[in-house]
Amino acid sequence: MKILIYSIYLPDITDGVSNSTRELVASLIQKDLDVTVCMTDLGWTEKELQKQRSEKLLIFKAWSSSGADFAPDLFVYLMKNCKNFDVVQLHGTFNFPTVFGAYAARISKTPYIVCPRGNFIPTPTIQMHTRNTFFKKLFFKLFAQKSLTKANWVVCSSDVEWGATKEHIHTDNLAYIPNGLNTSTYLRYVDPTIIKDKLGIEPDRPIFLFLGRLSEEKAIPFLIDVWERTFQKIPEACLVIAGASNRGYEKEIAKRVVNLTYPDSVLLPGVVTGDLKLALLQQSRCLLLPSHFESFGNVVLEALISGTPVIASIGTPWKSLEENGFGKWLPWKIKIWTDTILDISLNEDYQGETFSERSRQWVIDNFNWSTIADRYIKLYETIKHNKEAIHLSGL
Repeated sequence: MKILIYSIYLPDITDGVSNSTRELVASLIQKDLDVTVCMTDLGWTEKELQKQRSEKLLIFKAWSSSGADFAPDLFVYLMKNCKNFDVVQLHGTFNFPTVFGAYAARISKTPYIVCPRGNFIPTPTIQMHTRNTFFKKLFFKLFAQKSLTKANWVVCSSDVEWGATKEHIHTDNLAYIPNGLNTSTYLRYVDPTIIKDKLGIEPDRPIFLFLGRLSEEKAIPFLIDVWERTFQKIPEACLVIAGASNRGYEKEIAKRVVNLTYPDSVLLPGVVTGDLKLALLQQSRCLLLPSHFESFGNVVLEALISGTPVIASIGTPWKSLEENGFGKWLPWKIKIWTDTILDISLNEDYQGETFSERSRQWVIDNFNWSTIADRYIKLYETIKHNKEAIHLSGL
């Protein structure tokens, strides 16, 4: 079966969409599917492009640096070649390749899938916590909406994404396939002394971790307010807020941290990768994810495979944390978050090897990429079968 996938494919190892696409593609190829990936050069250096480009990884020139990925040569390729594939899979909502790819697929009568990959439909809740909502609403109305409504399937990564999509498009062709995790990467134990060497945190100091993009929708100001009260109860602890800044948002976060009673209790190390990231995940008392909304939240799986409990907000799709005893799923109430952080950090049910064994096995059983790839393959086969049935019927 021949599959064509378009995705943002940044070289940045912290980009969740790019990493998820790479892992999915690798798993599909391992299962003997013929997969071609098309992308733009957005975010790549010429040296990186030369190393990556191949007949199965097609890279086209983007005409701007925006996430809209405007690339005329890619559009021409899609118009000419969609007919040569059994299924076209388009990642993202607010980008031109998805719009043109959907159009090209419809013209060539090739089945296509759209995976929003966190590009939410602009619902009112989301509009409150993001920038440029006017342009997103306009782009959705003019271009993206039809790409979704005419798709053979829209594949959502969570019930939250499903609900946001269902609210704004009229289609019954909604599927749910979660993101996966390359679990083997996180099973290697890392010497915790790297945390002191890199960040200056003493080994006996309790660490609480936020890990993700620093942007408005992550509700980091709320987390800092929670920490102001939490630190009064655990004065030896520290909060690490790690991640890449979105549009310089780390400056606003830094201003809030400076105004804390104990600003030295919060560290802003920027992006953490490799052994330092693994050590933080393994040694933290708890991962904190207070986001106003998340389509999935790969970092939750990263924490659980590392044996670390998670406290997430009700804006995330992680109610299962409570159902499985892996953490809590909370409203944005400072006292509730403070009390829960204290409880989880001291509760033996969440700290120790028994918890780690349970959480690791749950991620391995439910979110390994081989299993996720099988679900996509089953969807591809359903689409292909339906197309052949229509063809044979003469319709």
